[in-house]
Amino acid sequence: MLHATQQDLVERGPVLAVLAGDFNMPTAEDTVFENFCQAGPWHDCHKCATPDMRNAPTCHQGQGSRIDFILASYSAFDLASCYRVTPLVLFPTHSAVCLDLQMPRASQMRHTLRSAANLPSLVPPKPADALLFPKIPKTFRAALARLDLDAAMRIWNRLAEDTLMDLATSQGHVVQSKVTMRGDIKYQEDRANPPVFADQASTLIDRRLYKAICRAKEVAQAQPGYRRDRTWSLLNEVTQHLPHPYQQLVHEALLAPASPHAAAAVSKHLRRAAEKLASDNRTARIQEWKKQMRKTTAASTSWLKAKAAKPLVKVTQHKGETTAEVGRRLELIQKCWDSVYQAHKKSEPSLHSFMESYGATLSRAMCSLPPLTGDDLRAQLKICKRTCSGPDCWSFEELQSLALWAPSLLDCLSDLLNAVERAGKWPIPLCTGGRSADELVLQTCMTLAEAKVESKSYADDLSATTKAATRPLLIAELTKVHQHTQRFADLSGLRISVPKSFSFGDTQLKGKIPGLRNHQTEFRLTGGSVKIGNAKKWTVLEKKRASKWCETVSNIGKLPFGWFAKVKKIQQVMPQLTNGQGTHALAASWVTLRSLRAECVRSLLGTKDYSASPLMVFTLLAPPSLEPEFALQYAALGLFKRFLKCPTARRQLQNALASHPASCACGAGAPTP
Repeated sequence: MLHATQQDLVERGPVLAVLAGDFNMPTAEDTVFENFCQAGPWHDCHKCATPDMRNAPTCHQGQGSRIDFILASYSAFDLASCYRVTPLVLFPTHSAVCLDLQMPRASQMRHTLRSAANLPSLVPPKPADALLFPKIPKTFRAALARLDLDAAMRIWNRLAEDTLMDLATSQGHVVQSKVTMRGDIKYQEDRANPPVFADQASTLIDRRLYKAICRAKEVAQAQPGYRRDRTWSLLNEVTQHLPHPYQQLVHEALLAPASPHAAAAVSKHLRRAAEKLASDNRTARIQEWKKQMRKTTAASTSWLKAKAAKPLVKVTQHKGETTAEVGRRLELIQKCWDSVYQAHKKSEPSLHSFMESYGATLSRAMCSLPPLTGDDLRAQLKICKRTCSGPDCWSFEELQSLALWAPSLLDCLSDLLNAVERAGKWPIPLCTGGRSADELVLQTCMTLAEAKVESKSYADDLSATTKAATRPLLIAELTKVHQHTQRFADLSGLRISVPKSFSFGDTQLKGKIPGLRNHQTEFRLTGGSVKIGNAKKWTVLEKKRASKWCETVSNIGKLPFGWFAKVKKIQQVMPQLTNGQGTHALAASWVTLRSLRAECVRSLLGTKDYSASPLMVFTLLAPPSLEPEFALQYAALGLFKRFLKCPTARRQLQNALASHPASCACGAGAPTP
């Protein structure tokens, strides 16, 4: 039953749920129940009660008994304000349990953000003031002895927070207590204008609207009778939450008797009201996004970097047009998953095989650091910045107040951290979250750390040099190096960044390292005196660079900026297109250059369709450095200029460039030097 309720909460989301009952379970199920309550998703509502109500009996026959557990889900526990036991007048031998919930308004979100009570700034102690020495519970030392770190952390959090509460009260502050304490915070999604996906409601208004739509459908399909009339009358509850003018339309439609025709009309108005609310939320989110983008330059730059990153599975074609072809979709999905499968196509890495091959080369040493003390924590708090974050809602000022007023609590905290080191496990409040499935490197490092392996050095860049008398022997020796590198990566679970580790490889080494590129097809050597074959088109590397530039320029067009701000942004990202451009002839076709030029104009004008000459835009309205062909050739001249070591020669080249008349290639290009 417990697992069934947990699965139901997972499927339905953070709905309000309360679980109550008597504790009549065997010993084995008792342990399961305790672990279930500690790990979630339930919280004990007895924490909301006062001491006299916490153990109040609900049945007065005999010696009396009480309901053993009343548990609430995250969403319900966030809203719990009071828990009390009230005697019944009609049944004097029984009492009723009341759990007050602070129900949010219809405009509030379903998802909540739990927070602890806010503590004011406390006055530091003076030399004449007496320090606080709260009594440490015996349960804290007992939990440390059995290495029950979660229980010890909860006890310390409760004791430290009560100490600060009492200190704030003694200094004349009024602190409003809350159900949640520090160290027991559960963060959930919090949005002012949440989106709506399909029929999944994300606000209380949406939830009621969709429920009313389902009732209207039921009325349209039900037979005449009491059930249909009762469901029809319940639709009046939703009229107060409808926007104008649907409130009046639905009210007038509900005045008619229940019928399929009237139910269809009500359902149509409710759906339009839901669409209007979703549109209002979407508009509000866009306005907030625009304010954020216009606030600072760093915000727009960060958005461009995040927007330029491609998602894991992008089932789209060029220009963002979606495709419905099964073959095309399968090819894209296979391309996304190919790198995952190719990384461990033989077998997954295992510690046994890694230690069997490289265990003899690993040196072992014991950690000789002294144990942590309260003085270490107090000294660290003196040099920490005020912006540093504390563990789970503990701020810097609160921890510093504890160090000044109750230094013994820092000694208990140091004992707890030493127990964490002995157990090799963090308490739940100090955990940052679960690890992803592909963190095989972290898993290997954790296993080696448990074996007390100490790393003597770390090499970021590795290089191998081989020599041989003939070319076949040289290729054979180089092949052994590549095979050994790949074998080490397979056994350790590491990933080799092929573009950073290998520039290019010979054709006979193809397949030795997955993803190793061939310099004749992937690279174009650039420079003033070095060149390769006379290529008639762009290489794959240049095409990728241009495609990334087009995506970034297209995203700049979506930013809520004016003309000059867009021009400045495009100038900042122009190196994405011109990086590595050499002095060779520009091998891009006129169709490619026209597409690049059109993408830039679309971004500046903020529209996909335009009727204007791009050359006029770059001549009169925008600087020529934004024109792609001109920018590529200008980058090539800049490269040639950097080859001139003499300042006089540079000035002569600059004067010759400025005095040279510009020419235009009959509508197919921009003015070129």
